[in-house]
Amino acid sequence: MKKVIWLTLTCLAIFSVSFAERYPIEMEYNFLKGCIGNRVSMEDYCFCALRKIESNYTLGQFMALYSADPEGFKKMLLKEVIPACVDKL
Repeated sequence: MKKVIWLTLTCLAIFSVSFAERYPIEMEYNFLKGCIGNRVSMEDYCFCALRKIESNYTLGQFMALYSADPEGFKKMLLKEVIPACVDKL
């Protein structure tokens, strides 16, 4: 599973222009690892969620909002991500 995530992230880093601003690879990996867990069926949804978050928030914005109110920021992200990625579930 880790190899699949790393391979996918590497390919995205090389070939993708769809991200407004890429977050550090370690942050992307940790997000995807936590989101996907052992549920391979979540891969498309989790990649969609990551793309949505990266396109809506710079790394600085993400860190500032998360630091100020982690739970509130998570709830706000879910409201944005679920409608945008629900078709991936």
